[in-house]
Amino acid sequence: MELAMEDCKEILTDYVDKAAKFNKYQRQLKVKYNYSAVITKPEFRTLCLLKLIVNDSMNSQLDVTNYDALDHLIFQVRLRHQLWESMHNWDVQRDVWENASFAKLDDEDMTKEVVKYVKSIHQLEKGLPSNEVVPILKAKVEAMKIQARKSAFG
Repeated sequence: MELAMEDCKEILTDYVDKAAKFNKYQRQLKVKYNYSAVITKPEFRTLCLLKLIVNDSMNSQLDVTNYDALDHLIFQVRLRHQLWESMHNWDVQRDVWENASFAKLDDEDMTKEVVKYVKSIHQLEKGLPSNEVVPILKAKVEAMKIQARKSAFG
């Protein structure tokens, strides 16, 4: 699974690079219309040139193509990669905690780690609302929170 995620990220990176090149070409090929060649009366020419200067200064950024579908895909892949890494890293971390002696466990470090995963789960729930794996990760983290509370108070 990890190899497939890395392949997907590489493919998306290539598409992002291509999109950036297309946007660069759009900016380079943008040609401004010369109003002074069309307008013959000097007072209108001056007025139009002033308007053009004001509009150019206000709209100094050129409109380039937005790749909304690509942006959405990148966001979705990043979330799924985050989910995959969180599931894997949580299982590794939980095994470390369960195999360590009680005296070697640091309560503050455990709390920080759990809070980090809770924040990650919150992001994943927002970004991947219909994903079936997010509740599994959440249940694992919640179980550890409950277990930590019991051992702290009991």
